[in-house]
Amino acid sequence: MPRARNYSPLFVLVSIMASVAALYLAKEILLPLALAILLSFLLTPLANRLERWGLPRIVAVMGVVGMSFALLGGLGWVVTNQLVDLSLQLPAHKNNLIAKIKSIRPSSETIGKMTEALEEVGQEISGENEQDEAKKAQTTRTATDTASP
Repeated sequence: MPRARNYSPLFVLVSIMASVAALYLAKEILLPLALAILLSFLLTPLANRLERWGLPRIVAVMGVVGMSFALLGGLGWVVTNQLVDLSLQLPAHKNNLIAKIKSIRPSSETIGKMTEALEEVGQEISGENEQDEAKKAQTTRTATDTASP
């Protein structure tokens, strides 16, 4: 009867942490590889069917890959058009959206903090914070310059 190995909890913890760190660092390679494997499993039956119909293997594979790219490109085009249309219509619906959010929003301190954080992030994205800080710095410099003799 094989004897169970008793590993120290520290060794197990370090092994798990090293494995997670290795996977995290290798995700740039492993993620596309996993996606390629998934796509090959999904597209192989279609290529096999085309090959059974009499097409050479290369032509069948190239046809399946071309159709896949065309499908993904068409899907991306439709999603992009929808997002552009939404961004153009959003200002017209802004007041309606704000009214609906205010009607369902409970009065909570946590939601207030979340709102402030989101507003700060929005300001950072739009660059308003940098402009405000530059104006404050300029105002402080002019105030110290006029105060000094």
